[in-house]
Amino acid sequence: MHLPKTGGTWLQQVLADAVLRIEMHQPARYAPDDRPRFGFTRNPWSWYVSWYHFHAAGNYDNPVFQAAAATHGDTFGQITYGLLTAPAALKRRAYKIAGHNTTGRNQGITQATIGRWIDTEDSYLTHLHTLHLEGCERVGKAENIADDLSAMLEGIGALDDDTAARIRNTPPANTSKHSQPADYYSPDLEALVAEREADQIAAYNYG
Repeated sequence: MHLPKTGGTWLQQVLADAVLRIEMHQPARYAPDDRPRFGFTRNPWSWYVSWYHFHAAGNYDNPVFQAAAATHGDTFGQITYGLLTAPAALKRRAYKIAGHNTTGRNQGITQATIGRWIDTEDSYLTHLHTLHLEGCERVGKAENIADDLSAMLEGIGALDDDTAARIRNTPPANTSKHSQPADYYSPDLEALVAEREADQIAAYNYG
């Protein structure tokens, strides 16, 4: 299962010839029940920086990005604050925009998925964790993606020599251009990430 901005494009390239399936941004509940489910997460402070710069560069017409910019402003700090606090006005606007969105269906961003977010108090990243990674047998880290993928495939008997070579030799893909994540955070915003993403930070030792 592919949570956005956690190495999914690289995974597609690595596993292009393998008898495996990458669910690009699709909710976990759509995955076949008869297959093992794996996914990747990412340091939340790094994830928000990458997500923002990917969409700010115009790479994808995302209803959530549009809604956050409309309700909070278009800087990194403003949009990230909106995604972390996730007020009802932002989610309702994203829901409305998603009703006119067509490409979002390939990204798992539809009125149905945003509707599930509206019914919670979750931050956007916590919502995506629930949407994409709930039910996964194992979740690796984007920061350790090659080693974690190798261990996952070996565990299910799917790590052949060709796949191992592609894991070693495939360069990063679809990366966002930005400085170090710490450069973008005020002390207050950094603390807000720690508060709102506390479960993921604790579960994956990102503290």
